[in-house]
Amino acid sequence: KSKFPKRMQCGPYDSEIRSLPKHMKPQALIRVGDGLEPIPIFTRPVHPDFIRPCEPEHICSLLAKMPPEFLAGLRRICILGGTAKQARATNEQFFRFGCYRFDVAEIHLYAFPRGLLCEQWSLFQNPRIAQKFHQWGAQLVNTKKGCELRMSAESVRCFYLYEVLLHELKYHVDREWTKNQERSEAFAKWLSTEQARRRYPTTGAEK
Repeated sequence: KSKFPKRMQCGPYDSEIRSLPKHMKPQALIRVGDGLEPIPIFTRPVHPDFIRPCEPEHICSLLAKMPPEFLAGLRRICILGGTAKQARATNEQFFRFGCYRFDVAEIHLYAFPRGLLCEQWSLFQNPRIAQKFHQWGAQLVNTKKGCELRMSAESVRCFYLYEVLLHELKYHVDREWTKNQERSEAFAKWLSTEQARRRYPTTGAEK
């Protein structure tokens, strides 16, 4: 059972966002086209119990392929660093990958816990998430204790870019184009095509 009260179960993650400095220097800018403001990408120092799931250049490379109208209005993207409170929450089977803040049109990507780089499949509360990691290159290995999911830096990066980031971006597209079903459908088609192009073929567990 989580140590955090139900109403505060997102506390360790929301508090990291609330504690961000008001003035930060962007590590990269996404150029989205004529007449549109570039989108800054910020990073934070990484806590020892976490890894940075992706770098600003990875995000720039991916979103440069996207039709610019899908990025219109997005204020910024932050790659966070993790905190001691989040590390304790992770040990309690509680974790968030990212979020989209509707009130300010920002995407935040949370740091990935080192302790989850090698995890027993049976310990995943949501097997669908484990399956998605496998689709993005994580290895399934049979051990004496059962099936183990082993994630590399590359598989974590692919998962964050093509699942987490694009999932949060879909919230932004829906927010900006709530009355334009054609735009929303166009983004869904682009998303599906890009994911299918990059996804690893899924295989069974290795011995």
